[in-house]
Amino acid sequence: MTALQSFCQRLKLLHSEAGGPAIAKMGADPAIGLSRAQIYAVLGGDIRRPPDWDFVRRFVTACVAHARQHGNTISVPADVEEWRSEYRRLFEQPGPTAEEPRVPRQLPAPLPTFAGREVERLRLDKLIEDGEGTPPVRVVVIEGAAGVGKTQLAEYWANQVADRFAGGVFRLDLNGFGRSGKPVRWAVALRGLLRTLGVSPVPTGQEDRLNEYRTITSDRSLLVLLDNAADAEQIRPLVPAGPGSLVLVTSRRQQTGLQVRGATVIRLEVPPEAEARRMLAAYVADDRVVREPDAVGDILGLSGRLPLALAIVGAYAANQPGETLVAVAQRFAVGLPAFDTGDDDTRLPVLLDCSIRTLSEADQRAVHLLGVHPGPSVDVDAAAAVIGTSRAEAERCLGQLTAVNLIGRRADGRFGAHDLVRDHLADLSDRLPAAERDTAVRRLYDYYLHTAVTCASRSRKHRQPMPLEPVAPGVEIPSVSSPEAARAWLTDDYDVLTRLIANARHRRMGGHGWRLLAALADHFDWQGLWDDWIVAARAAEEAAADVGDRPGVARSRRSLGRALARTRAFGEAERELRAALDLYRSLGDADGQARLHHDLGALLDEQGECERSLHESKQALALIEPAGSSPELADVLTAVAWVSFRLNDYEDAIRFGDQALALQREFGFARGQAAVLDTLGVAHGELGDVTRALECLKQAAQLCKQEADLPGGAAVDEHLGDWHHRAGDRASAIEAWRAAADALRILKDPHEADLRRRIASEVVEF
Repeated sequence: MTALQSFCQRLKLLHSEAGGPAIAKMGADPAIGLSRAQIYAVLGGDIRRPPDWDFVRRFVTACVAHARQHGNTISVPADVEEWRSEYRRLFEQPGPTAEEPRVPRQLPAPLPTFAGREVERLRLDKLIEDGEGTPPVRVVVIEGAAGVGKTQLAEYWANQVADRFAGGVFRLDLNGFGRSGKPVRWAVALRGLLRTLGVSPVPTGQEDRLNEYRTITSDRSLLVLLDNAADAEQIRPLVPAGPGSLVLVTSRRQQTGLQVRGATVIRLEVPPEAEARRMLAAYVADDRVVREPDAVGDILGLSGRLPLALAIVGAYAANQPGETLVAVAQRFAVGLPAFDTGDDDTRLPVLLDCSIRTLSEADQRAVHLLGVHPGPSVDVDAAAAVIGTSRAEAERCLGQLTAVNLIGRRADGRFGAHDLVRDHLADLSDRLPAAERDTAVRRLYDYYLHTAVTCASRSRKHRQPMPLEPVAPGVEIPSVSSPEAARAWLTDDYDVLTRLIANARHRRMGGHGWRLLAALADHFDWQGLWDDWIVAARAAEEAAADVGDRPGVARSRRSLGRALARTRAFGEAERELRAALDLYRSLGDADGQARLHHDLGALLDEQGECERSLHESKQALALIEPAGSSPELADVLTAVAWVSFRLNDYEDAIRFGDQALALQREFGFARGQAAVLDTLGVAHGELGDVTRALECLKQAAQLCKQEADLPGGAAVDEHLGDWHHRAGDRASAIEAWRAAADALRILKDPHEADLRRRIASEVVEF
């Protein structure tokens, strides 16, 4: 008698001494969850391999409970742990036999450097926690982009739970995204599984193989790790039939079909910062990580917290123990080439190319074209323009790229890629034929320029003239229905727009670069994004100069001067504005000259040089007034009114202000109206009409709030607080000052501190 037959006889004896609990009842009771056919087969010794331990545990527990309930004495062990020891000895017999096959354990040892993923591991643990009855076969899919650590997580966790699957643990590489581009067919994979399970000969027909697999796994609980799977068609036939089995799948492709059929999907993203630090520390000595936290932060940024990239940096640092992490970070600061290990299994570009090769020819072309986009995200309209296709086709294409996790869809509906992935896509775009790449770049810049100009015009209808060429064929400009929609688009695509300006020189798109700067100028200004404005203006000027575009250089230097003035770099601002003025004179552009005099007037006013400011504003007035009513005339009259107030000429302030307000209303410029009403408010107040002052200032504050004008709103709210205070309404004064201080905080204006101190003193006295 074999050891297996002896074990079955002892189980049969236990069942008999316990009082012979009804097998039909045991099979029907969900708390026991055993198959009647399996019970009969085991007690009859009609099995070729040991039953699963889960079966043994449940059977013994049920029999012992029945014996105790009926007062029956049993001679065999009642302790489950004694049965576990006896069960294990079944697998310790010398040499495999037909009756006692060796149980497959195909997992590689877990990586000693594995760290993190606690949330995902806990979720996996919960899937196999003991519950009522034997659970059905579970399928769990770990999906995510190349390099995000799917296989490492799957192998590490599977090693932790392997002893729960007495029927065997299997691992198959399905090569769904391999370098060969040829995924393993399910029938071939099934042949290997059957051989491992001891089936010989393996049936030749696919259906015969499938039936044999289902039969042989029906009474076993298996853990099957299917790594690098391509699709559901490849996976489904490899799911074992036995209850309590688990199939763990890793894939770069979204397995929606499996999810519909009940599979659990765990999506891996880049880990949070704290977890990424632990992943790096698994390679690098803890004291180095603790000693150089800033360098660790730089490494996390350079790697984008992608686990594969972290492992590459960590391995390099571990091999260079004498090198500081600052030096390590500097080495990897050059971008994607620094992460090249020379090993195709860990080279990110190779892994990404494997994903790309699974796409259709049209979608592969789209990937290359999208590489000209600077990121960090793109919407469907922009993607359609870059690819040169319809919106519907672009949405389909982005869906395919998302399905293989080259890109991801954000909660706001936009699409983004990891920084290192985007670097590789940019490299791919450089391999396109020059004419095709340049055409895509032209479509890219045309789309964003024309849309940005449309949005800017929704906020300020009348703008400095700027000729635009027609958009390239294949580019559709989306409609922008309102100022609110315009602000939303500029906000959503702000990072893209600034990157386009920064890249304009490299792309030889200097004409588009300075025009994008001009379209963004109000957004920079009104949102207090002045440092970004300076950087963009310098880049646009260089790009325009590079292509010999003198009007573009003049427009960029004017923009730079205005941005510098906002940061109170007055000397540098004046130099830029006067250089732009000279350029406009050489070009014979009277409109440009008038705008520069207006800008210089505002700059001098900021420095308290009111007489010089008034002189510049009147020069602007002389250039503009002969042309009759215009938005530019309204702006200059607004400036003259304000400087007149600053010179204590309140009557002139009101006279010019009334003219300016009529024009601002005629041309529908809300921010201009707010500026004039601010001047009129303080001027009427100084002439003793406090009621009129408060009326004008409240209207101005409401317009600033409506237009999301932070700098203008801060000035108006401070003036409103001043006149509430002078009217004896300290509560309203404090409320207005607080609104002004809040805006100044967002703008990082040092005047906030002065205003906060004033509020504090008033609150104490109040």
